[in-house]
This record gives sequence, C-alpha cells and structure tokens, in this order.
Amino acid sequence: MDKVATIDETQQVLAVYLGTEMFGIPIMHVQGVLETLPLTFVPLAPAAVRGVMNLRGRIVTAIDLRTTLSPNDKMLIGGPQANMSIVIEEDGELYSLLVDSVGDVHTLPVAHIEEPPLTMDETLKKVSSGVFALRDKIMVILKPAALLGNAEEE
Repeated sequence: MDKVATIDETQQVLAVYLGTEMFGIPIMHVQGVLETLPLTFVPLAPAAVRGVMNLRGRIVTAIDLRTTLSPNDKMLIGGPQANMSIVIEEDGELYSLLVDSVGDVHTLPVAHIEEPPLTMDETLKKVSSGVFALRDKIMVILKPAALLGNAEEE
C-alpha cells in the first residue's frame, strides 16, 4: 500500500502556526489564505466549530485548529488568537482552518518526511501524515480530511 518515494519526489506544504508550534498543510488542499472574517455562531456544533462565515456568497465552516489539535489545551502554547483562515476544500465543501499566523510554502523532499514519533500526542498523531525537520523547527504535516473528521467527533 505504501509506495517508496524516489529521491526527487517533493511535496509542497503551507506553514501555519499556533503559538510557537509549526504545522504544514499540503498546498494541493489550500484554496486561499485570508484574514479571519466575521463568524456566525452555530448552536450545538462541536467545540472545534467556531462558526460559519460568508466567503463570496458561500457558507464556510470555520474550524478552530487549536481546539482540534489540542482539545484539552495540554499541547499548544498561548491562547486562541486565530488571526488567519486557511480555506480548504474537502468533498466539494469549503472549510476554514483558523490559525494564528501563516508562514512560507515549503517544498519538502518526500523521502525525508518521517513517520510521526511514538511519543507524539495521540490526537496529533491521528491527524498527521508525518514530520519534517527544518533547520530550527519540526514541522508536523497535517491531513486535512482527518482534521475535519476529528473536529466533528468532539
């Protein structure tokens, strides 16, 4: 099932930050990056659903990535800021992942993306496809479909 990566295969990911933690979202899922728009509260929604927003006439569900990745607030440093929205599309629906800030697009050699470590938090392990060591940080690469499934479970 797993294919062996050739030496020249790459994956592009958008770096996003929650506090000082760095995550990567595969660029092929990213539809846009924007400042967080006004949100409308959704009663009885899971805790990670911060609300919905109107994006050019489409209703977009806003997912608080901090709540999704750290439901008990045990992992991530700092309180909710969520200044930026990463708009992704999954199964024809638009979602906005709320993050503190956005970094650069990184082109990562697939052969150097490692499996999530055994010591990684189980919640984070469930939604990540691997980790990549940058010069001064470790980037956890996220799986958007798993993130959305995790947000709905709460």
